[in-house]
Amino acid sequence: WLSIGAGLGLSALLISAGRLAFVLVRCRQRTPIVFALYVALLGLLGALACAAVLIVGLANRTTGPSIALIDWHALWAVAGWVGGLVLAVAGMVVPMFHVTDAYPPAWGRWARSLPLWLLAGSLGGWLGWAWLVGPSRFALAATALAFGVLTMQRLLRSRRKALDAFRIGWFGLALGVIVT
Repeated sequence: WLSIGAGLGLSALLISAGRLAFVLVRCRQRTPIVFALYVALLGLLGALACAAVLIVGLANRTTGPSIALIDWHALWAVAGWVGGLVLAVAGMVVPMFHVTDAYPPAWGRWARSLPLWLLAGSLGGWLGWAWLVGPSRFALAATALAFGVLTMQRLLRSRRKALDAFRIGWFGLALGVIVT
């Protein structure tokens, strides 16, 4: 039953990923938010690939689940998929609603490398290449820290000074990313 339930959940997410890919491929604009949505899509696909390996292992009862694989699955899901969505939304919403400067173009280029670092770390962990895992984790942590600092800068330089739930939420997110 576990493998049937997991397979159904995986199928639902694959359908969602397919729909997002279909929309993104048909999109004529190549704006930063579109690129950030590509990052989120790659994060979702990475999480689904890890989940598929875990499901097959559990269904065949060949071995117990790999703790490293579970960790990388969670990291793909949180940093790649959810993080990619947050980057996409922040890149559009923070400057627009807080009347502040846009994120620098160099940040957008760096943020697009997020799936590369996730892939390098995952493969390094899977193949036992510790020399690849360390730099990948560092790059992921540096990306999160840069996002938190850049977002905090934008909020502090905002020309909109109202202290509402929206502003408090973005401050909380930025501060949480910086602290962790």
